[in-house]
Amino acid sequence: MAKLIKTWRVHEPAPPDLLAAARTEGIHPLVAQLLFNRGLADVSAMRAFLRPESDPGASYLLRDLGKAVALLRSALQRQSIIAVYGDYDADGLTAAALLREALLGVGGQVDIHIPQRNAEGYGLNKPALRQLRERGADLILTADCGIASREEVEYARQLGLAVIVTDHHELHGALPSADAIVNPKRPDSGYPYRELAGVGVAYKLAESLVLGLSGPGLWACLEPSLLSLLAIGTIADSVPLIGENRLLVQRGLVALRQTARPGLLALADAAGLRLPELDESDVAFGLAPRLNAAGRVADARLAFQLLVAEDEREAERLARTLESHNQERQRLTERCLGIAREIVEREQPRAPLLLVAHETFTPGVAGLIAAKLVEEFGRPALALQWGPEQCRGSARSLEGFDIGWALANCHALLERYGGHPLAAGLTVATPRLADLRERLCSLAASALADRDLAPALEIDATLDLAAANRDLYHLLRELPPHGQGNPEPVFASRAWCSECRTVGRDGSHLRLKLENGSGEATAVGFGLGHLARSLAGELDVAYTLRLNWWNGVERLELRLKDVRPVAIGSRA
Repeated sequence: MAKLIKTWRVHEPAPPDLLAAARTEGIHPLVAQLLFNRGLADVSAMRAFLRPESDPGASYLLRDLGKAVALLRSALQRQSIIAVYGDYDADGLTAAALLREALLGVGGQVDIHIPQRNAEGYGLNKPALRQLRERGADLILTADCGIASREEVEYARQLGLAVIVTDHHELHGALPSADAIVNPKRPDSGYPYRELAGVGVAYKLAESLVLGLSGPGLWACLEPSLLSLLAIGTIADSVPLIGENRLLVQRGLVALRQTARPGLLALADAAGLRLPELDESDVAFGLAPRLNAAGRVADARLAFQLLVAEDEREAERLARTLESHNQERQRLTERCLGIAREIVEREQPRAPLLLVAHETFTPGVAGLIAAKLVEEFGRPALALQWGPEQCRGSARSLEGFDIGWALANCHALLERYGGHPLAAGLTVATPRLADLRERLCSLAASALADRDLAPALEIDATLDLAAANRDLYHLLRELPPHGQGNPEPVFASRAWCSECRTVGRDGSHLRLKLENGSGEATAVGFGLGHLARSLAGELDVAYTLRLNWWNGVERLELRLKDVRPVAIGSRA
């Protein structure tokens, strides 16, 4: 099975009466078209999207939030040690750092545990709980984990620990026996927005705790720093950037651009990013991968130490270390991807779901491998580190096949599992691996039977090349932050290619000069250098618009999503 050629799908025009109504509300017709493409079919929904609001009083609709605040207040009054138990990814790291900062702000004594991915795996584990108890902790406060740790929560309570779970993952089965469980996806939750990231849930708890104990003055001092963490964790976890997440990330990006946190300043510098112009793409592809790299190839505690660092030199040292780990992660991922592609081509050419297992697929890169396989082959995919007794790794899926539901349907075959509809983690006994693959393939074949699985590139609108200008770029600034549920607008144009060359250290990127009778543009395609030999003459290009800083000069460029000679593109 070769990698699939993307089908270009151009969205249908919005109804003229909708565009007219939007114009009367001051919404530009192109912006209205883009919002219509994203499922907003009336002007009121468009207005709410462009000017989102949050109801501060809604926080207490989060089930157990008041109980959690009361437990923390009691622990603070007793001067008990509160142990924040985080996770090794950017969402869990920022959630743990946020809770630590809020607790210290109200005078708390705080211990921290960040698990090691390879040694401990995801979620609570008994040895770590025992160590925290031995260090004097009375209360465990989880960050981005715990909802699936029923056995471990019960063990913690046997040790004499109170447990507050803050999490956002889907619940499969009964709730753990924690003293409080704050999760907007609880079936009995009354909270109006269920898609908060783990750090978003932590933020809600911190806000309620600080305001309840110390009032708005302390919260006003703490909030900007906490919002910068909130933005990173929410963007990194790929939750939908609509509704309340959209508002929180908007505010968080403002705080991040002005941050004084030494760790974030050092991290941005290591990534070559300009903080005053930082956007969600810079976070997703610049900051978050470096934070995640520590847990993927080394120790996630390094990333946590960077987030909470107060000394500039220490922050710079940690940022350099994370940069080195990120480069190692890139090399390891590319090497493992080559092996995964060979397995798919050789063993699973027509499988409805891909499952690849190899001893080199560490849990730290398994999710990256699975995500790339979904993108390239248009199938749900699992990548597992093979071991003689157990296989452990990650699953990624696509719209229409809920991988969390699928794993729940295979629970009898699994040691552990948990996650979202599009992403999950799992552990399976090696003798059961073949049965798991057979069961998952059966579920995928049934669920996706009537679906065209060829990868599709959604085109928001076709434009004359001359229209892809600064005026359009500035018009589109109403729409960020972009992410799941609100993708960056993609346009298509036909133009003549006057120059085509590869760029980058290994020639893996593509640079084009495009023109037609009314305009010209420079286009850059990251990872598209392999197309250079096949491109000449008239082309169809699909792209987003980006401002690029180079040698102190700001330039508008087209960021290519795909490019084809007209003979091919005209048939798409």
